[in-house]
Amino acid sequence: KLNLKNLSTYNMDELASNKTFDQVRPELVLNYGREIERIRTEVKSGLNNKRFSELHRMYCGLVKFLVEDALSPEMTKSKSQIQKESRKKAYLMIQRSNAWTRLIAEKFPHAVRLSIHPQDCGSEKLGIQLLGTETWMTPWHGVAVKIDHEFVLMKRWQAQELGAVLIHNKKGRPSHFEVRV
Repeated sequence: KLNLKNLSTYNMDELASNKTFDQVRPELVLNYGREIERIRTEVKSGLNNKRFSELHRMYCGLVKFLVEDALSPEMTKSKSQIQKESRKKAYLMIQRSNAWTRLIAEKFPHAVRLSIHPQDCGSEKLGIQLLGTETWMTPWHGVAVKIDHEFVLMKRWQAQELGAVLIHNKKGRPSHFEVRV
């Protein structure tokens, strides 16, 4: 909408174009990451320490989304097993995220870093919403729904309750949902 021309992105392909993500991630964590035990201590202290409250909130959000993503009718694990695995994964995700943040700060010290997740005022990143939603939602946790020529993000079940129809692209792959009036 703003016709911005000076935005650019940087991703792991540019970091090491001749390696896979699985090869690059351990190097990223080794060079820029912190120990899981230190992250765990900081997350736990976020309950009582304002300095780490954002980290604690991030951890809780990651665990919640990982659990939600893992729950399905065909799941054979118990919810407590899923929660335990999700907590471990959340610490690893925080470790990689923090490592990536440090790398970006080193490579682009004068750049503004945007995030599709909400951020506290004064944070290292500026939170932006990709599409209109009543609550903050990312494409990883919702579906794109076209309603009256505009796209919004919502949970799939909400789209289905509205009677939205799944639209496929020219190659026959699912693209988005559409509410037809």
